[in-house]
Amino acid sequence: MNKIMLWVLFTIVSTIIFVTIRYWRDIQFDPTVFDLFIYLMLVPFGVGLIVFSPYFIFRGVKKFSSICLTRVQQISEPKSNIHQDETVGLAIYAVNVCSVFGENEQLISAMQHAQGPKLDTQLFDSLLRPCLSFRMNSIDEDGNKEKRPIIPIHQRLEYLLLQELQRYTIELTIIANQFRQAVFERLNIHLIVSEEIKVILDEEKSNHIYEPFFDRLGFLPHQIKYTYHYLSPSTIETQWLSCLMQVSKQTTEVSLFIVMDSEISQQFIDEKTRFFPNYIAAEYAASCLLTSSKIKIHGLDEIENIYINRHKKPLVNILKKFELTYSEQYNLDCPFIIILDDPADNRLIKIQQQCFANTALETQHLLNVHKCLGNSQNLSLILGFILAMKIHNCKYRVVYHSEPSKTPIFISSINEYDILD
Repeated sequence: MNKIMLWVLFTIVSTIIFVTIRYWRDIQFDPTVFDLFIYLMLVPFGVGLIVFSPYFIFRGVKKFSSICLTRVQQISEPKSNIHQDETVGLAIYAVNVCSVFGENEQLISAMQHAQGPKLDTQLFDSLLRPCLSFRMNSIDEDGNKEKRPIIPIHQRLEYLLLQELQRYTIELTIIANQFRQAVFERLNIHLIVSEEIKVILDEEKSNHIYEPFFDRLGFLPHQIKYTYHYLSPSTIETQWLSCLMQVSKQTTEVSLFIVMDSEISQQFIDEKTRFFPNYIAAEYAASCLLTSSKIKIHGLDEIENIYINRHKKPLVNILKKFELTYSEQYNLDCPFIIILDDPADNRLIKIQQQCFANTALETQHLLNVHKCLGNSQNLSLILGFILAMKIHNCKYRVVYHSEPSKTPIFISSINEYDILD
């Protein structure tokens, strides 16, 4: 859009200057410096501003409306997320995570081996050099029904959304049958995206895409509630944990969370590389089917009942206590500490090393999410959380950030207070 505007502005200015000079030459007018300034600079740019004023007004109104809506949502959002030392019980029925490195165990293995980004021949920096990115080529190969040379972000998100929904066809079919028996009252579909792409995603259009999917499975419109969450790094923990708290209290409802992000766009890269010359974009999706631990979906085996906690006690003390209780877990090569720290931030890495120095933790027990997301970190906490859900062969998992302001989140297959008290 910026390139089109510049081209139109250049055309307007060039045309006015050309016509003005030709007119002066025809009437043999000898302009002064003041005339040149007025007619060859102010007038062309003034006309350009008038032409683009409706667009600028529209963008201003849209941005103001977005700010107002965000503030209203923040006011209306439940303030009470999971408080420290408060336990939330959930039942997990299905989990999926995918990125350019594959799905689930493949992705975890790629993260353990710290696989890096690849050269993207469709994205360019300010010097027109190809950028590095974590592009999911499957979207370009399978999701490009219109045979476009470049797939826009909104279409990439639609592909990720449908892909995640289709993975739950069997589970949702069983749930739809139980709705006919009046076992459940509602299916909650939570769509979580980055706040940065709020202006790109068309909710109404997205609804038209996945509503037919639920119709084919036998759901009635009133049985499904769709909720969009536009999260930023400053609000993501509070809003995510509030959602989980809400699910834990719903005894007649089932919830499907779908998290998706994509920054694979030249326009997005142009904006980001102004401030971060080596910006690395990524795209990924994650999802989980959850209910309160107090209910059961007949016909589906739950993967695990989990308890979610945020402890006020020092992490080192808790880990040492867990070493005694879950000693067999430390003999596995399975990662169970999900780390959100930037490995290039020496300050955070030093805090992390001090925290884990006197514990039995080894390298294979740590999984750094940051490495495989490049600079697309807005939803990394939720991705790390869902990855922790996927690692269900470990009795406890920790989603950890070294920032002192961040409280570690514990996910356990038993109530941790039985151990910590």
